[in-house]
Amino acid sequence: MNSRRAVLATLSGAALLLLGTVTLAAAVEANSSLTPHYQYLREAVVAGAVMISLGAVILLRRPRHSIGMILLVGGAMWFVQALLGELSVAASVFDWTGSSVTAWAANLIRQPGFLLSFALIFLLYPTGTPLGTWGRILIRLAVVGAVLFVLLLALAPGPLEDFPAQLNPFGTQLIDAVRQPLELAQVGLLLFGVFGGLITIAVRFRRSRGEERAQIKWFFYSTVVAILVLILANVLFPVEMEHELGAIVWLAAPLTILAAMGVAIVRYRLFDIDQLVSRTVTYGLVVALLAGAYAGVVFLLRAFLPLEGQVAVAGSTLLVAALFNPLRRRIQGVIDRRFNRSRYDVARTIEAFSQHLTEAVELVPLRSELSRLVAHTMQPVSLSVWLRES
Repeated sequence: MNSRRAVLATLSGAALLLLGTVTLAAAVEANSSLTPHYQYLREAVVAGAVMISLGAVILLRRPRHSIGMILLVGGAMWFVQALLGELSVAASVFDWTGSSVTAWAANLIRQPGFLLSFALIFLLYPTGTPLGTWGRILIRLAVVGAVLFVLLLALAPGPLEDFPAQLNPFGTQLIDAVRQPLELAQVGLLLFGVFGGLITIAVRFRRSRGEERAQIKWFFYSTVVAILVLILANVLFPVEMEHELGAIVWLAAPLTILAAMGVAIVRYRLFDIDQLVSRTVTYGLVVALLAGAYAGVVFLLRAFLPLEGQVAVAGSTLLVAALFNPLRRRIQGVIDRRFNRSRYDVARTIEAFSQHLTEAVELVPLRSELSRLVAHTMQPVSLSVWLRES
């Protein structure tokens, strides 16, 4: 089956799964608005839609790319989980048989599938192939860890983790004898795969050049942004993070990383990453400095001048507004000179200059054009041109 047919088949199947899930959710809602839906319904639907969309785009642009396949299958499994979870809820509401079995099946997918997907993507990114023998070994270890995780979830007696009201219909006390070593093994293998994948990406970055290096920069940028958002959200909104906001942020963070990796794989505006990082650092520093200046000016005006609170705030606001553009330009210039000297399309720049060479006849304009070109692309601290006398 070629990539287009695989994408079409997966999209068709996902649409049917989503239709079934929505139908069950509507039936449950119509029967009793007080009955809670499957607790991970929203997360499963959103994650499935994002992963399938990314996988489809990658496979249509880069046929047979293994990360596209993983995203496509992983997204479909999220939809399967959503359908099974909502089916279990509907079975309980309408007294259907098999409620515990569908809950058991849904319980097997979420955590092992999530960890295995990320481990494999990290180990294969960005080329879609493992990094030598160690890469293949890490992939096998991650798969074994996921299989052990599924085995433990399938046979562990007692309430199901995602469905506390349901007992495991296939749970057995026999697994208790080996449960602890199996748990240690599966956690260790999966985490070994995930962190091994991160180390693999770092190794690839050291060895990479050109397009592959830019692709890995997209991963690093999105990961840093996701981590910073999680930290800031937990610091600024600790109470809200325990409820609705927490579910949204924890879902958005990994999906943001996947989206950035997908953009890098299909090479859409690939080399814009340097400019994106530059702008992010610039505005981050500007906001931090202006926030500090604002707080300091308000404190000083209130402490040493007989001004009302609103007057101090207004004066501080005007000062910050006046400082914004000069400070932004200054910081942007420093960052561009230090970290962003290759923010240009080399082929296009050389082509434009070559065209100019065919038209230039005077030495002085040619020297000026060369100086302008080097200043624009490399942004040197200083620039001089020496011409040998003939």
